[in-house]
Amino acid sequence: MIHRLTRSIISAVQKVLPKMNIFGAARDTTKVDVNIRLCEAQNEKEEVKYVYQESQKGTAVGDTCVILFPTNKAIQKFADLLLSASNKPALSVKTNNWGSPDYTDLNKHFKAHGIKIQFIGSGNGSLKDAETKKDTMMMTYHSSKGLDFDNVFLPFLNNSLYISPNNEETLFMVAITRSRKNLYLSYFGYTHNLVDKFKGDCTEISIADISNVNPSKKSNTDFDF
Repeated sequence: MIHRLTRSIISAVQKVLPKMNIFGAARDTTKVDVNIRLCEAQNEKEEVKYVYQESQKGTAVGDTCVILFPTNKAIQKFADLLLSASNKPALSVKTNNWGSPDYTDLNKHFKAHGIKIQFIGSGNGSLKDAETKKDTMMMTYHSSKGLDFDNVFLPFLNNSLYISPNNEETLFMVAITRSRKNLYLSYFGYTHNLVDKFKGDCTEISIADISNVNPSKKSNTDFDF
C-alpha cells in the first residue's frame, strides 16, 4: 500500500524509475496532491533569491521548508550566491578532521547576518530547532531519506548539475518524494535530463514573472518510501 506519495509524485517516480512499476501498488486516494512547480530563472543569483524568499513565505505560516542538494559543492555554491544576493560577507567553508565540509561556522554566519537558514547534517543544525525558529533547512538528498517536509526546493536542476551516475535515478527519486505540499524544481539554462522525463507534468513558472502566477491545485493520491 502506498501511504504517503500523491498522484503527481507517483507519476514522476514512475517516469524516473519505470522498472519500479509504482502504479501497480494499492494507493490511498484521500490525500491532497502535491504541486510540482518547475521554475525557470534568468540567472543563478535570481534563482537562489527566489528559493530563499519562497521558503521563508512557507516558514512564516508554519510550514516546514527544506532545500535539498546532491553534493556539498552545490550547497556551498548556494550559500555563496545567497550571501552575495543579500549583500552579506562571504564565508569560506572549512573542512573537519575527516576532510568533509564543516558547516558549523556557516550556520553561525547565517544567524549572525539574519539569514534564517540552517544546514542540517553531520552533527550540524537541528530539525526541531529549525522548525521552532521558523528557519529554512538545507540538507543533502541522501540525508533527507526517511524524512518529509511541507515544501521541498531542489535548485540548480540544469544539465550541468552533477548527481552521482552510479545511482542518480534512485537518489533523485529520494529528493522528489520528500514533499507533503509543494515541490519546487528550479533551474537556469536547460533542465537536467532527469527533470526532462516528467517536465510536461509540472506547472511551469518564470521566476521573473512569479507575482503573476497563481498555479491551480491538483488533487488526490499517496504512498511511502
